[in-house]
Amino acid sequence: VVVREMARVLETTSKLESEREIALMPRVSGVVQSLGAEEGDVVEPGAVLATLDDIDVGLAAKDAEVAQNEAQNALDTLRLAVRESEARMKRAQLAFDQSQRDYERNLKLFAGEKVASALSQSALEASKLASDNADADRTDAGLAAERAKLELAAGETALERAKITHERARVTLSYTKITAPFAGVVAQRGIKVGDSVGAGTMAFVLSDVSLLRCVFQRPQEELGLF
Repeated sequence: VVVREMARVLETTSKLESEREIALMPRVSGVVQSLGAEEGDVVEPGAVLATLDDIDVGLAAKDAEVAQNEAQNALDTLRLAVRESEARMKRAQLAFDQSQRDYERNLKLFAGEKVASALSQSALEASKLASDNADADRTDAGLAAERAKLELAAGETALERAKITHERARVTLSYTKITAPFAGVVAQRGIKVGDSVGAGTMAFVLSDVSLLRCVFQRPQEELGLF
């Protein structure tokens, strides 16, 4: 007879599951064109598991790209219009300064005459009218320059909106490919070629087999055995 420890063994059954397991679903609706993985396949991060029909979203992305190019061309035209308006404003300012000098000179000459002649009076009025017209042209040129700058700001906003629309279309186009977010094993495939799928369709179940666990239930009276 020998004294030794007696081992008590508990036997149970449970399911071995992954610590990280997710169900992959399409983010856009479409028809499955091809499959890149089957159940049991080991895949790497970013691997394409399935591809959906991308005709509509592809055309939308191209249309958004064309709209962005058009917005860029319109913005370049508006920038040229701003430079032209600034040049007109400078020319109008120079014309006003010259007309103002002419009027002041005629005014001094007219004031120096002891007896004003009809010719000198007419010349003075003509120079004053020319100065007033030049001043009005300068004001109009300034308003046109301000309007061109406002249109330029609107064009810049339109271009930013077109860029956002294009980027959104490109992102939507990328959603036609169902990819693996991490390395793992395809535990389940729920779609086949030709299926019409939507955002709620379970396409694949991906499991990370490097992190496994087994959960089992036991009664409280056995707690002291652990």
